[in-house]
Amino acid sequence: MARRTISYDSISLQDSTYQTQEIEHESVDHREINIQRLGIRDGGKFVADVFAPRYIRVRGRVAGSSIDDLEDKIDDLKELLNRKEKHLDVQYASGTRRYIASCSSFKITRAHYHITFAPFEAVFVVGNPPFGIALDTSTAEFNGLTNSTTNSSFTATGTRRPMPTIKVTVNSETNMTAISFTNNETNQAITVTPASGFAAADILLINTDDYTVTLNGTAIDYTGYFPEFVAGGNDFKFRIWSQAHNVDLRLIYRALFL
Repeated sequence: MARRTISYDSISLQDSTYQTQEIEHESVDHREINIQRLGIRDGGKFVADVFAPRYIRVRGRVAGSSIDDLEDKIDDLKELLNRKEKHLDVQYASGTRRYIASCSSFKITRAHYHITFAPFEAVFVVGNPPFGIALDTSTAEFNGLTNSTTNSSFTATGTRRPMPTIKVTVNSETNMTAISFTNNETNQAITVTPASGFAAADILLINTDDYTVTLNGTAIDYTGYFPEFVAGGNDFKFRIWSQAHNVDLRLIYRALFL
């Protein structure tokens, strides 16, 4: 592979001591598709699919200035890879992809001529999420909304569906009682109706990743479903019940990569 920067817990694995030669992180071999058989009929019915934890293999070599220094460097690498759920960062064309990973196995193979270097292989498990994550958040902004219904869209980057936080900031309002957000791509909608309605300066957060709804930091009830989004274009409808209002809508997410 071409030399790409790679690090674990901010320690480089592509320098004069640790030299990565192969890394397997681009394959999609961890998708589990649930098929229900149809009795004696051929084929089956698609039920659902999920992604299991992914495994990333890194192969390279450890280098030292002497046999004793090499063995010290091997111990240093063992200590580094024993750290749990750290950032495994891999340079990519679209920017660094971050995996939250733990090393499940580490292997050193030394022959008689391995005096100042030794090959190694490390296997990382990426659990939640089992995808590469963009380092920075992306935001789609729709500011100063005053209509009762807003039909619009945004394009989500990445190769796996994003799980954005829907942020509603109330700039001003008159008898604003409820909001709803519908993703037309998946036909899923969520409605939030606070017991005391909304007030100016309120901040409502609908987190589609951890399935929480908070108003000014306090969890509140909702009806409907947390909308799912798709990678690419997402048409949506945003509705507000009020006599008058001015609100900002933001969709905040990190791009995910298979």
